[in-house]
Amino acid sequence: MVVKLARPKVRDVAPRIANEIEPKMQKLGIEKAALEEEGRQIQRKSDQHDMGVADAARQARIAAILGHRLPEQPKPQRTRLHEIIERVGDIEAALAIMNEDAKVERKQAAAKILAAVEPVHRRLAETLGDALLKLQAANMALWRFYNDLDGDGVNIGRLGDFRSTRLGNPQDQYSAVPALLCELAGAGFVSKSQLPAEVRP
Repeated sequence: MVVKLARPKVRDVAPRIANEIEPKMQKLGIEKAALEEEGRQIQRKSDQHDMGVADAARQARIAAILGHRLPEQPKPQRTRLHEIIERVGDIEAALAIMNEDAKVERKQAAAKILAAVEPVHRRLAETLGDALLKLQAANMALWRFYNDLDGDGVNIGRLGDFRSTRLGNPQDQYSAVPALLCELAGAGFVSKSQLPAEVRP
């Protein structure tokens, strides 16, 4: 059975994510990467300059000890590196806020979508339950058939033994089919009265 789900998509239920939040986050991410690369280049170039500044500051301290007139010190200026660091920090804060906004939008969209598809999910789960009940009955009948022959000392031989190790022993509640049937019954997709005696907890 092929089921085509004509369900609402996140992009339709929460268009703000695709139309506003994600494009803006992508744009800011590109800007942040470019700024960080520029900052690394500036940092590399400024290493030698920093040594010169430190030397000038030392000369000023020595002049003060000697009582000499201190050379005029340039007023500290805002550097491009400082601008980059500040801008990157602002972008990171904005991205964090937008990421949280997107999470809220997705959560709300998911709730609406799940409400819309719940009847389809129930139908599919109930269909699976019906199929598993038939499979359990067929597997149980086959095991009883083989066990009866085994008990009478008859070698199954050329008949072939189809007691599937993947399906497991149908009398074992923890094997594949009985375990899944119990899960479906617990979730209300299979009536507990439908469960075979060997499967019931």
